[in-house]
Amino acid sequence: MTPTYAAENFGLTYWEAAPLIRAHAVEVGLLEMPLRFEVDVVAYTDLERSGVLKWFTMRPYHSPATPPEARAPLLGYAMWFLTPARVFGGQTVGMNEAIYVRPAQRYYAAGFMAFCEAELRESGAKMLSYTMWEDRQSAKLLERRGFERKQATYWQGTEERKPCA
Repeated sequence: MTPTYAAENFGLTYWEAAPLIRAHAVEVGLLEMPLRFEVDVVAYTDLERSGVLKWFTMRPYHSPATPPEARAPLLGYAMWFLTPARVFGGQTVGMNEAIYVRPAQRYYAAGFMAFCEAELRESGAKMLSYTMWEDRQSAKLLERRGFERKQATYWQGTEERKPCA
């Protein structure tokens, strides 16, 4: 099975992607973070409408002529922000918000990443930035693909943790 990669509409596919987003959150430990995990669908949809958010999907192969309602379920997703970087003279930078591929299909992750990166370059991105959990295989995959680790992120909650729904 060779998957199909596509740029799709976040607002139209969020509810289909919600179980994968939840699985991703569980896998990387977001439900144990100090803040409540809650996807702001309206804000993301507004960002997409303004051209800032780019949403990519991975599905089992289907013909480009297949109508959306007949497409196979999602195997993975990637969310990116395209934004001018003020420290680089306003040049456009693609910043990865999330990327997730179902465990059984992770063999195709490199191809999915390459597709997303090509689409972002075509949209004007001059530099791409992934944020990955350090103990994840995806961080190692990025290094094998030529990406360099440039910074570390440290987190601390400032309020009492609220339970997830």
